[in-house]
Amino acid sequence: MQDRCVVNAPVTPRKSLWRQILNILRPRPYIPHARDLSDHMARDIGLSPAEMERHRLTLPSQSTFHPRG
Repeated sequence: MQDRCVVNAPVTPRKSLWRQILNILRPRPYIPHARDLSDHMARDIGLSPAEMERHRLTLPSQSTFHPRG
């Protein structure tokens, strides 16, 4: 009885190894972060100046910069 269940199980087609390697090596499109957008582009997509400043704000805990070296 159990043999019949295993035989009738749907088989999903697997990608070939070369197809997987080519997918990994394919260049991905560059999508800029909101803080990298120009003011003009930010206005075009509907971001207000306040929203842009919120995206550009970097807290000290998010940065490795230290003013004394």
